[in-house]
Amino acid sequence: MAEMTKQLLRKLCKDDGLYSTPSINDKIYLHYKGFSEVKNLEEYTGLKALWLEGNGLARISGLENQRLLKTLYLHENLIEKIENLESQVDLDCLNLSKNFITKVENLAHMTKLTSLNLANNVLKTYDSISHISTLTALQSIDLQQNKIEDPAVIDIFAQLPDLRVLYLQGNPCVKQIRNYRKTVVYRCKMLKYLDDRPVFDDERRRVNAWGKVLDDGGSTEEANEAERQEVANIRREKDEADERNFRAFEAMMIEGQAIRRQREAEEAATRAAAIAANGGVEEVKPPVPEVNPFTGETIVHVPESEVLRKAREERWSRPIAPPTDDAVLMPPPPPPTADVMPPPPPPSQDATKTTSGAVSDDDSVGPIPATDDNAVLPPPPPKTATVAPNNPISEEDMFALD
Repeated sequence: MAEMTKQLLRKLCKDDGLYSTPSINDKIYLHYKGFSEVKNLEEYTGLKALWLEGNGLARISGLENQRLLKTLYLHENLIEKIENLESQVDLDCLNLSKNFITKVENLAHMTKLTSLNLANNVLKTYDSISHISTLTALQSIDLQQNKIEDPAVIDIFAQLPDLRVLYLQGNPCVKQIRNYRKTVVYRCKMLKYLDDRPVFDDERRRVNAWGKVLDDGGSTEEANEAERQEVANIRREKDEADERNFRAFEAMMIEGQAIRRQREAEEAATRAAAIAANGGVEEVKPPVPEVNPFTGETIVHVPESEVLRKAREERWSRPIAPPTDDAVLMPPPPPPTADVMPPPPPPSQDATKTTSGAVSDDDSVGPIPATDDNAVLPPPPPKTATVAPNNPISEEDMFALD
């Protein structure tokens, strides 16, 4: 196990880009270093976040001077008891998951604690977590993967006025609580997230209608009927809202069309008055150039010539025009050219093929049928004279050899 010495702490601060003066550091990373004990942090009085997870800490100690701590990570250690945190009165987030804690205790002085993580510990009974009810500022609690069996633990969570996130899955009590999700959501009025999914407003309304009937002494069937009625009410309200939105959009379109007609009528009246004032002649104003809104350049309209227009229309109408006698015929194919094949080479003395066929040098090839094309084989290539490099020969002698 590594020892948390002052020299090592300064070295870790330097490696992590922190200050060499301990008191002005507001955070320090001491996770996964193999420490067995927290000590020599007396000079680090300005810490607000402290990472100590992934070590071998058997107990919580050495944090007496860290009074400004807001966030403390102690998960993945060997801690069995929550203790020695009296100085952390301003703590906002405490992570003690994946330890060996058997009871929640010594946290009542943390009046600003909003997030508590105790997942993967060995909490079993109602009394082991009853201390949580004293933490009235809690908004998020993680107790999943413990061994809590008593279904009455729901009463503890119901006492927290601002509880918004609760993780309880992985505990035996979940299977023992009838209508688990409905019950927890109804009892915890401010809950926004339970286990694996959020609590939406529609679910809150359904659960409230269901739970109110049970609180009034109604039966389970009556509670389910009240929930179904609330579902129908929610659906009807959504349909009514959609109808209102449609009508509002329709009214907006009608109003826009009326405004456009009124504007067009005013422009027509203004134009008629201008023509009358000009002696019945309409004044032609130069056209306003159009501008491309993306590039800012003036758009120049080039008129299409009549010849191009007719050619384009004729070309477009040709594929769909029905065939007629006057239809344009495809051009005739080009006249055949007199392709004269070169005369066959003279027969060679080695040509042994006959009209009855011949056997090639490869025994796997059978006789070739006699046809006009293969009756006579072409002559073999002329033999070349091999000349040794020490016996030079002239070009005329080479032709003489051929």
